[in-house]
Amino acid sequence: MPDLPERLLARLWQQRAARQQEFRTDAGRRVRVLYPGRPGLTAGPDFRDALLEVEGLGQVRGDVELHRRQQDWYAHGHAADPNYNGVVLHAALELSPGVTRLQNGGQAPVISLASLLTADDGNGAADAVNPANPADPTVASETDGLWAILEKQVWRRPADGAGWGALLDAAGDARFQRKSAWFRRLLAEQSPAQTLYEGLMEALGYRANRQPFLKLAQAAPWAALAAEAAAYPPAERVSILERRLLQRAGLAPDAGQSAAGRAPAGLGYGTPLSAAEWHCFRVRPANHPRRRIAGAARLLAPFVVETGNPAALGDELTALVAAGRPAALTAAL
Repeated sequence: MPDLPERLLARLWQQRAARQQEFRTDAGRRVRVLYPGRPGLTAGPDFRDALLEVEGLGQVRGDVELHRRQQDWYAHGHAADPNYNGVVLHAALELSPGVTRLQNGGQAPVISLASLLTADDGNGAADAVNPANPADPTVASETDGLWAILEKQVWRRPADGAGWGALLDAAGDARFQRKSAWFRRLLAEQSPAQTLYEGLMEALGYRANRQPFLKLAQAAPWAALAAEAAAYPPAERVSILERRLLQRAGLAPDAGQSAAGRAPAGLGYGTPLSAAEWHCFRVRPANHPRRRIAGAARLLAPFVVETGNPAALGDELTALVAAGRPAALTAAL
């Protein structure tokens, strides 16, 4: 097996992975690369936000780490580094017995990169890599595999600028309709206030933490938060909301272990998240979960209603949603 530098392996992955019909993991699962990910620019996984189609799991999004030898995962200390907990695929040129363990106790499936050393150009011709002269391999669109999926869903690759504009407009409209349908389903199952609260919290997660923020909104429902905060003077509510959200997120200094940090019983709080569920590596300071949770507390505090009826808590949020005037809701927030 040629001893290629990892920078060439990264180029091969970026330019050829999506052209492969499939890979096989160490457990025998088929894997297709729909999008190889964006290159990591500093310490951490080689590629971020890759999109894979994994047999039995469907579409999987996460990080990809590349090595010449599989055991380099341990030699480089990744198994003890929480920055690699988002790795969903470990790809190596030389495989060896054993598994790829993550710091959080999970495992990443392993595939061989050997098939990338010789790539078909689509016309039956092969382009082989010469390890003695590792020049750039033939470049093909890394999104070919993704377009094959999209075209089955009537999203055809545009031929010109006007086509791209029409595609973006249509995709934007379709995304809006899907989001609207999702909110309609939520409104049929829960209160308007909780639905709006979950939407706001998911948006506060920015790109890296949307799912943990949505889980936090379910672990700390609006009715429970508002009921707890309403027992305190208005000046103290921001700190109460922030403390409780951090505790439910698993990000409080005491992680809710002390008696003072525990949520009051009977308010309907769910199971706290684990700190390992949050993505903090390469997250800008303004987008750090703790900073965003502090912002959520300040955003929500004005909507805590002083009332003796727990069912009425959140009436102001509910009224704003029910009014059907987006401008009024935007102004209130």
